[in-house]
Amino acid sequence: MTIQDLEQNTASVSEDFDVDANYQDNQSLESHGDGKEAFHLSDKVKSGVTTGLLLLGGVGAGMLLMYIFDPQQGRRRRAVVRDKAISAGSKTADVLGKKSKDLRNRAQGVISEAKSMLTTGNGETTKSGNDKQKNKGKKQGQDRAENIQA
Repeated sequence: MTIQDLEQNTASVSEDFDVDANYQDNQSLESHGDGKEAFHLSDKVKSGVTTGLLLLGGVGAGMLLMYIFDPQQGRRRRAVVRDKAISAGSKTADVLGKKSKDLRNRAQGVISEAKSMLTTGNGETTKSGNDKQKNKGKKQGQDRAENIQA
C-alpha cells in the first residue's frame, strides 16, 4: 500500500463521516422570540441515546444479578437484602399506623367542634343535632323550671 492509497482512503472516510455536517444535521437550535432558545436533537441521535441507555441498564442489571447470585457471598447478601426489606416494611407499617391514628383523632376533633358549634347556650341543638343532645337540653330546661318554681 502506498501513500497515495492511504490519502485516498482517508479522503473517502472523511467524506463519509464529515463531523461538521453530521453535527449540523443532528441538532438544531430554535428561538421562540422571548429570548429563550430550545435545543433539539434529531431522531437519529435520540435513538442512539436510547440504545446507549438500554445497553447501560442491561449491563447494570447483569452486574446486580452476578452480585446477588454469587456462589460464595450471594446467600449472605440475599439474607441482608431480605432483612432490610422486612425492616423497612415494618417501619413503614408503624409510621402508617401512627399517621392513620393521628388523622382519625383529628377527624373526631373536627366532628366534636362542629357539634359544639351547633349546640345553643341552653344545651339545645339546632335541627341537625342528635337526639341525645336534644333530650339532654330538655332535661336541663325542666331542671331550671323546677329551680325557679322552688
